Amino acid sequence: EQAIALKPAYREAYNELGVAYASLGDLEKAVETWEELVALHPDFAPAYFNLGRALWRLERRQQARAYWRKGGVDAQSSIGGPHTAVGGRGLRFFYVLRLFARILLN
Repeated sequence: EQAIALKPAYREAYNELGVAYASLGDLEKAVETWEELVALHPDFAPAYFNLGRALWRLERRQQARAYWRKGGVDAQSSIGGPHTAVGGRGLRFFYVLRLFARILLN
């Protein structure tokens, strides 16, 4: 949040904030963050991927597919798992952070 406050156009900070919310289980907040990101940076494909994944997990399938189409993301690959990620570093960070959160919470 501090990185966004300092540099509101920093798309990677928005993406990582969404990843952090998702890894902590706050998918609604993650969705909000990624929706802001795609509004500010409609050409940033990782945001569409992440947004679609969060919406899919919230069982909002039609919305997920719509965002994946809009971002040019293959829905079948998006559902498939982390190895299909188009987001690169951001998504790897998501899975590492999620693992870290699981370790801390157990």
